[in-house]
Amino acid sequence: SALSLLLQVDRELGNAVVQEGGLHLFLDLMKRSEEPGVLRAATEAVSHLATSKDKQATMIDLGGIGALKRVFKNGDKVGKLTACMTASKLLQQDPTLLSSLRIYERLKEATLEAVQSMKQSSKSGSDKQEGGVDVASHLPFLRMLCEGLAFLAVYQPARQSFVEDKEMLISIGEIAELSGEEGADPVVQYGSVTCLANTLRCDERHLSEQEEQLHRLQLTAQGGNTDVEGEMEALRQRIRDAIENANNRRMEFAQNGGVKSLVKLASSKSTGVRYRVSEALFSLSEVVNARGLLVRDGAMRALISLSLEPEPEGEDAKKEEQFQRQFEHYNLPSSSSPLEREEAPKGIAGIRHLAAHALAKIGVTTNPALYPQSTATELVVPLVRLCRGQDFALARYEAALTLANISSGSDEVREKLYREGGWRAMEFMASSENDKLVEAAAGVLCNLSLCDDVLERMVEDEKDERQMLKLFRVLAMHDSDEVSRASVSALANLASIEPLSKRMVTDGTINRLREVVQSTDEEKILHPALFALKSLAEFSSEGAQAVADEAFVPLLFLQGSDRVTEQVKKLAAELAEMLPVPNSIPDDILEEHADELATLGLG
Repeated sequence: SALSLLLQVDRELGNAVVQEGGLHLFLDLMKRSEEPGVLRAATEAVSHLATSKDKQATMIDLGGIGALKRVFKNGDKVGKLTACMTASKLLQQDPTLLSSLRIYERLKEATLEAVQSMKQSSKSGSDKQEGGVDVASHLPFLRMLCEGLAFLAVYQPARQSFVEDKEMLISIGEIAELSGEEGADPVVQYGSVTCLANTLRCDERHLSEQEEQLHRLQLTAQGGNTDVEGEMEALRQRIRDAIENANNRRMEFAQNGGVKSLVKLASSKSTGVRYRVSEALFSLSEVVNARGLLVRDGAMRALISLSLEPEPEGEDAKKEEQFQRQFEHYNLPSSSSPLEREEAPKGIAGIRHLAAHALAKIGVTTNPALYPQSTATELVVPLVRLCRGQDFALARYEAALTLANISSGSDEVREKLYREGGWRAMEFMASSENDKLVEAAAGVLCNLSLCDDVLERMVEDEKDERQMLKLFRVLAMHDSDEVSRASVSALANLASIEPLSKRMVTDGTINRLREVVQSTDEEKILHPALFALKSLAEFSSEGAQAVADEAFVPLLFLQGSDRVTEQVKKLAAELAEMLPVPNSIPDDILEEHADELATLGLG
């Protein structure tokens, strides 16, 4: 009885006592005791010991399965639940236990019973105090139940049973919600939400180039008649199937109302619970078809709150650290996308990261018109934070895409984005060697250039103004058409603003636009480039002459090209007609196109 109480009250100290007693002692008690209390405590002790694969294998070798069956027969209600939790840990060693010991069925019966008891307790307590759920009276039962559920969901084949069972999903969510009211027990809430988070996990990810090479080398080393390419394709297909199965499981969870339970738990006082909620919502956000359900069921508001988590202080921080240490043994590795190599950080930083990444994933494919304006504005801070730094390339890429999406039609979002350091974050991202990151950053920078208030702040400082124009000039000739299009579009917008157009006539922008015109046949790039040149030519006679000297001949070439559209030819002709006679022709054009120039009769 003392040991059982100790394991409930101080798990660290209780675990130390259990380690001193050893596996043989407690298994022997499970096999021969007739006392339900002894069976319960001994089974809980064995469960604490069976945390490593070595100990699990030893337990099976020492007749542990027979001992568990005896507890199922002779133990009390909590003892049987403890046996279920212990058996869940052994599934990796012996998968047949799931059916032979009816682990899922036993846990479901206990779950439904727990929900019913908690609801009755809530009703009977409502006359005494408003909204009270007497968790304490059910505590040993609830703790064992929720730990058992968490461990069972670690076993991948059992996860499908959870998501296909709508009644079970709703009941687990209800336990977490009811235990989250006044007098909540963190073990109960954490165990139940961990079950939901583990159910949604995907343990597979696409192979990196280095991992593929390693597998090839291993297969090649086997020699004989090994079909290396055939084996590699079979491996890739297994991974694709596993990811597809995980996504189907997540979709069923969302369709069965699981999102609403997670949203309610997002306001839990426990950092551990909020971390698991962030992890679960992130897993759901990886499924494109589930994102609409996340928006519909209120996940955006919950994720924004989680992404802005403050750091715990003082006693709260100490309690949370102690709590996390107690339950590390049934934590899975942190969530990460099947495409991501890095794992998410832990603690408060992990909550922020997972929640912000989930927001980014949802925002990439969601029409910003579907958000309230306030929601779009609130997305800015967590997404800008996510974009900073050098790790988690996929998270940064998706965050920047969402920032581009929500800033595409809202000056309010653009102003907020600039105030929160969005310009600097995108400027840094645009210097990356990863073309995808540069593309996403260029889209955000282009949108910011459309906001009058942002530009007013930029031109207040001459250094900032010069740096902005230089950045767009450099990106205009990027190898990526998307980066080039966004940057040239930004230059086209800036060229129509008088304080900036004056500088652009003399700072090399016209030369860069001419290089763009010469280097591409893409209308989506040529159109804004020609518009920018036209704006600079209309600004002043000096601008018109500068455009003529740099771009007159390329404009003539465009009109005779068979690789551009009629619309581009028309724009080139209109611009050429409004220009004065060039005073000179750039040397590189003279060298590369001497024969063509001779036919034009330019002298």
